[in-house]
Amino acid sequence: MDRLLYEIALRSQHKARTLEFEAKQLGDSLDGLRNENIELKRLQRSQAREIHERHDFVDMANLSMKGFRRDVRLSEESCVDAHVLHRKKNRKAMKLETESKRLAKLVELGSTLPSIEELERKIEKASTELESKDDRIAELQLKLEEQEKATSKERQKEKSRMMKLRHEIGDADKECQELTSRIKAAERKLHKTNIYCRKLPFVSQQSVPAITWYPPSDEQSPTNKVKTWLDKHTES
Repeated sequence: MDRLLYEIALRSQHKARTLEFEAKQLGDSLDGLRNENIELKRLQRSQAREIHERHDFVDMANLSMKGFRRDVRLSEESCVDAHVLHRKKNRKAMKLETESKRLAKLVELGSTLPSIEELERKIEKASTELESKDDRIAELQLKLEEQEKATSKERQKEKSRMMKLRHEIGDADKECQELTSRIKAAERKLHKTNIYCRKLPFVSQQSVPAITWYPPSDEQSPTNKVKTWLDKHTES
C-alpha cells in the first residue's frame, strides 16, 4: 500500500513537473515573441525616421546643387577670381557628389528593406501568436490547478485510508497477541496433559467426550479457525 501511494505521488509529481516545464517553455516563447515584437516596432520607427531624414538630405543636396550652379554662373560672368572660385566649387561639388552617391546607396539599401505593410503584417501575426500562447498558458495553468486539487483530494483519501489501515493493523496485532497467549496456554496445558497421560496406567475403556459442532473449515476465518482449535483442545 505504501508503495502504491508512493507511485501515485511520483506520477502526480511527474505530471505536475511536466506541466510546469511546458508552461515555462511557453512563457519563454512568449517572452521571445514579445521581445521580437518590440524589436520589430523599434526597427520600424528607426527605418521610418531614417527614410525621412534621407529624403530631407536629398532635398537639401538638390538645393545646394542649384545654389552651386547659380554661383558658378555668377562667377563665370564676373570673372573675378574665377579660377580659384571654380576650384573651390569643384571640391565642394566632389564632396556633394560623394555624399550623393552615399545617399543613393542608402536609398537603394532602404528599398531592399521590408516595407511598412510587411512589417505590420509580421507584427499582427506575432500579436496573434502571442494571444494564442497566452490562451494556451491560461489553459495549462487551469489544468495544473485542477490537477493539484485532484492530487490534494487523493492525498486526503489515501491519508484516511492509511489511518483506517493502521487502526485495523493495530486491532489485528492485539488479536494476534491474544491468540498467541491462548495458544501458548493451550500448549502448556497440552504438555501437562501428555506428561500426566504417560504417568497413568493403561485404561482400556474411556468415556466418549461430548461432540461439539463447528462450521466447516472453509467457512471459517483464520481467527475463527484458531479459536475453534483452542476451544477443542481446551475441552479435551
